[in-house]
Amino acid sequence: MKKLSNFYRVSQGNRRFLENRLQSLKLVKLPDGRYDVIGDVNFSGLDLNSLLEIPIKIRKVTGSFNCDTNYLTSLEGTPKHVGGDFYCWGNPKKFTEAEVRKLVNVRGKVMA
Repeated sequence: MKKLSNFYRVSQGNRRFLENRLQSLKLVKLPDGRYDVIGDVNFSGLDLNSLLEIPIKIRKVTGSFNCDTNYLTSLEGTPKHVGGDFYCWGNPKKFTEAEVRKLVNVRGKVMA
């Protein structure tokens, strides 16, 4: 339930954008309740304070993962594997490439 309660912290307008972005994802549900995403994930510009505000837990993204232009101060809640690039610039915390790669196995570039 924690994930769902975090979801309601997102503003009404941005919640609608987040819902639309989640609905557009090609999700594969795993036995442990997490998801793999086939393709790219774009959570940029949603005014997220935390990736834990996203109501699903993503384990792996085959494409790129984009969480730039939010209010993130932590990368908690990021996928463990990203097959493309990882974008996290434009947040109050200036993440380094080393910080990202320590938490996430990124096959492409890290744009921090």
